[in-house]
Amino acid sequence: MTIKIATAIFDPGVYYLVGGLTLAANSTVRPSTATGDGSGGTMFYFSGSGTVSVGANSGGTIFPFSTTSGTGSLANGLEGTAGSSLPANVPATLNVGNMLLAPCTGSYGDPLVAAGLTDPSGTQRGILFFQDRSATNVSPGWGGGGQFALVGSMYFHSCNANGTGTGCGAAGTYYTDTFSFGGNAGSGSYVVGNIIADNITMHGTPSITMDLNPSAAYWILKASLLQ
Repeated sequence: MTIKIATAIFDPGVYYLVGGLTLAANSTVRPSTATGDGSGGTMFYFSGSGTVSVGANSGGTIFPFSTTSGTGSLANGLEGTAGSSLPANVPATLNVGNMLLAPCTGSYGDPLVAAGLTDPSGTQRGILFFQDRSATNVSPGWGGGGQFALVGSMYFHSCNANGTGTGCGAAGTYYTDTFSFGGNAGSGSYVVGNIIADNITMHGTPSITMDLNPSAAYWILKASLLQ
C-alpha cells in the first residue's frame, strides 16, 4: 500500500499487508471517526519482509487533533477514558500531519485487558505495527520533515522461521530487524507507547520521549531456608 500526494483515512480494524506500507512525500494518514470493527484504532500486520517505510516530508499537511475528546469510536481521545491524565509531554491538542492510533479495546487493544488484567488509568493502547517474526533483516523506517503522532506499541523482531517468537537462536541469524528514525522529526512529533525492536538507529536530529510506567515492580531472587 503506497500513499503519495494524498490523505488516507483508516477505519478502526486490523490491516494485513503483504507488501508493506509506504508513505511518500506529501502524504498524510489519519484515523477515521467511523466505528469500523469497534476497536477504536488500527493495527498494521506486515507479512513477510514488507514493512513500514515513511519518506521525508510525509505528514506535511498539519491538522489539529484533540487528545481528550473526539467523535465516533475515538470519543475518548488518545487515552481510552475521557478526562484521564495525559502523559506530561502530550498537549490537549496535537498539531501534526500523520496521526495513527492503535486499538484501545478487544484482542488487539489494551494489552492488560487482553491478558485478563485491568488498566485503571485508561492510558494504555495496543499494538500499532507488528512485523512478521519469520522475516529477517527487515528495515522499517520513519523519515523526518513532517510532524507526526504514533499512539501504540511498535514491534519489529525477527525470530525463527515459524514466527512464534520463542527459541530464536543466535544473534546474527535472528534479532536482525532495524527500526530507524531520521531527518528532523522535531519537538512536534510524539510516540506514545513502547518500541520493541531488535535494533534502533537514529540520524539527523530526531528525538524520542518515552512515557514509562512510574509504578514499576522489581522482582528479587533470594535464598530461603525451609524446614
